[in-house]
Amino acid sequence: MSRALFRYKEFTTRQDPMTEPEYAAVCVSGETESCLERSGHRIDPVIVDEWMRKHMTETGHLNYRRTFVDFAELVPTAQLNSAPTSEVPTA
Repeated sequence: MSRALFRYKEFTTRQDPMTEPEYAAVCVSGETESCLERSGHRIDPVIVDEWMRKHMTETGHLNYRRTFVDFAELVPTAQLNSAPTSEVPTA
């Protein structure tokens, strides 16, 4: 019988700093069916908010489903704890 030794290593989930998060909205207004007009994926949430306001102005629709998507990475917690931190000077 062979033996195996497994070592537990703690990981922390964080937003991948090499990618931008994405924001989007879908109009779900409608009495019998949802409009389903889409803003498209954007890297700036303000653009999505502006799209919703413009769509509301054009249609009167008030209900939207917003989404936020990002990429995540698992980083060994020890690596995060040993990383240099920037200190904020106190006055």
